[in-house]
Amino acid sequence: MNHVGPSTPAIVKSYKRPDAELRLFCFSYAGGSAAVFREWAAKLPSWVELCPVELPGHGYKLCEPAYTEMTDLLPAVTELLSAHLDKPFALFGHSLGALIAFEVARAIGGDKRPVCLLVSGAASPSTPSHRPPIYMLPQDAFISSIRQINGTPEELLSNPEMLEIIVPMLRADFSLADQYLCTDRTPLNCPICVYGGAVDAEAPLEDLESWREYTTAGFSLKSFQGDHFFIHTAHTNLLNAISADLFRIVKKQPLQ
Repeated sequence: MNHVGPSTPAIVKSYKRPDAELRLFCFSYAGGSAAVFREWAAKLPSWVELCPVELPGHGYKLCEPAYTEMTDLLPAVTELLSAHLDKPFALFGHSLGALIAFEVARAIGGDKRPVCLLVSGAASPSTPSHRPPIYMLPQDAFISSIRQINGTPEELLSNPEMLEIIVPMLRADFSLADQYLCTDRTPLNCPICVYGGAVDAEAPLEDLESWREYTTAGFSLKSFQGDHFFIHTAHTNLLNAISADLFRIVKKQPLQ
C-alpha cells in the first residue's frame, strides 16, 4: 500500500502566537486529526505556540489520499516543518503520533533539533506491540478491533455511511502503526518526556520506561488516571505537566 497523489501535511495556523518563544508541533493518534488539540491553545502558556499537524486523509484534508507507510510520510512531514524552525521547537505525539514525532525528531537532528520530544500513550520502538496487526483484517473483524481499542465513538462505528468514510482512514493509520519498523536505535540528543495512562492496555506504564534508552539527555515519565485515551479524560493534568516540562527544559532545569 503506497501513498498516491499530491496531498501534503499541513500545520493548522489558527493558534498563531508571533511572540511565542517556542513552537509545539503535535501529532494525533490513529483515526484522530488536528482537532484533537483544539482546546490546548487556551491552556498552554503564552510563550508556547501550538502547531497541530493535519495529515492527508484527516480533518479538513479528509478527501486527500492518506499515507500508509512511514517511509513515505516522514519526508513530507519533515519538509513541512523545515520552513517553521526559525525558533526553538518541541514535538508531541500520542500513540501513532508519538512514533511519527520520534522519527521526525531523528530526521531533523543537527543544529535544528527539537529542544524536547514529548511522547504519550506509546511504548518505545524496541518494545513489542501488545496487539496483533489489524490493518488488513476483513471489515467486520477490523471494526471489532477498532471497537476494542475504544477510541472511536460507537455512533460512527454503527453508521454504515460513516464507516465508508472513516474505515479507509483508520486502515491507513493502522497500516502506518502496524508496519512501523525502527531501523536505527541511535539515541536522540534531546530530552524525552513520556506520559502514560495508568490503565492503558495498549501502552502499559512498564513499557514506557524503555524510552529512556532513546536519549542521551534528560528523561521523565509521568502517569495519569485513565486508559489509552487519557489524553482526553486527563487533558488538564496532562497539559499542566507538558507546560511544566517545557518550562524546565527551556530554562535548562532538571526534569522531574
